[in-house]
Amino acid sequence: MVRTCFGTCCPALLPWTRFLPEAARAELAVEFVQVTQAAAAVKTWLRSRSCWAEWRHTAEIYADPELFEVLSRHHEGDYGAVPEPGSVGMSPKRGDRAAPPPRPDEYDLRFANNDAAKGWDELCRQAAGNTRSAYEKIRTTPCPAAGQTNDSTASSTPSPLAFTTVEPWSSGSTR
Repeated sequence: MVRTCFGTCCPALLPWTRFLPEAARAELAVEFVQVTQAAAAVKTWLRSRSCWAEWRHTAEIYADPELFEVLSRHHEGDYGAVPEPGSVGMSPKRGDRAAPPPRPDEYDLRFANNDAAKGWDELCRQAAGNTRSAYEKIRTTPCPAAGQTNDSTASSTPSPLAFTTVEPWSSGSTR
């Protein structure tokens, strides 16, 4: 009875439940009733609110096919210790600053995509000195003149590092 009523009313009252598969909506109904009964018995509703939040986050995962695939694939092995929150910096993402703020005569470099951020991070770990030299060069001259290159090994192979630049005199336009 609860499942039927809840399954019918839920999408109208809580639109995010439309992303949940039918079986998950039925599970939500049962869990919410059980949690609410237990919360009423101890006169605290905090757990009922967190039940809604947890199910809403589950719906967000079902709504994003790429995220759903990553989180539902089989993973083997132990990935090691998890660092304390705040002890390790966040991985750079698209749009994040590639380094400290530019000087007035320098370009502001930003990662054009997540692969560029990961590639840059990997370069920094493997060849810090050369990466710093390359960084300084592209910070002042990101687009060399026709026929010239910023590296000594010109290649027709596209670079795994993609940056967007912001003109030193502009307030956000890219070239």
